[in-house]
Amino acid sequence: MHLAEKTEADLLLVHAGDADAQDQLNEAAKAAGAAAQLKEGDPAKVILETARGEEAELIVVGAPGRRNLREMLTGTNVEQVIRQSSVPVLMAVNAEDGPYRRVLLTTDFSEASVLAATSFFRSGMAAGAQVYLCNVFDTPAIRLMTTAGTTTADIQHYIAEQQEASADNLKVVAEQMGLAHSGVLPRLQRGTAAQTICAVAQEIGAELIVVGTQGHSGIRRFFLGSVAEEVLRKSPVDVLAVPALA
Repeated sequence: MHLAEKTEADLLLVHAGDADAQDQLNEAAKAAGAAAQLKEGDPAKVILETARGEEAELIVVGAPGRRNLREMLTGTNVEQVIRQSSVPVLMAVNAEDGPYRRVLLTTDFSEASVLAATSFFRSGMAAGAQVYLCNVFDTPAIRLMTTAGTTTADIQHYIAEQQEASADNLKVVAEQMGLAHSGVLPRLQRGTAAQTICAVAQEIGAELIVVGTQGHSGIRRFFLGSVAEEVLRKSPVDVLAVPALA
């Protein structure tokens, strides 16, 4: 509701269920100042088809609950929507009473993450927020170096090289997105990507994490990028998943 008011967007409240829910849906839509549509069918399919038919520019969903066996194999409705959506999907975890004040914008320096960031700023959701541009860099050779008896000094030198390379890439990406002098704060962190992203979000008090997802066709669309998928499952705050073509 806040985003619709802020961006002067039309809000459509959609529920996949039977006619018994019509009165409840109408009440909710009236309270939200929204239009309402009740449709029967698979929730993920209903959401995606409605979004395409209404030319929606953003889909907002709640966080999934406990996963059953079917969802463990095929993904929750939320995951299915995000996998197949051609527009950004906002997974709301917390009910905020105002705009986002701190946002963690993630990048792995891929084209998908750059496009996600561009789409995020274009949406207007960043207005008034402190944005942190974060890259989590890995040091995959450390285990082999330790096994080979590499000295601590050489390992530390390797870590410093990886960090310096990531810092340089972060500057390049910021310049590509026109963020070099925009007040966006760079943030480098070493660790496992998804787990570290969620930890950084908590540390800085972020209310939103922005991740890019790769748009795939065929069988590959049933699998999100592992980092984005794990962030969606573990995030303590809202997540905006932006497909590469959004």
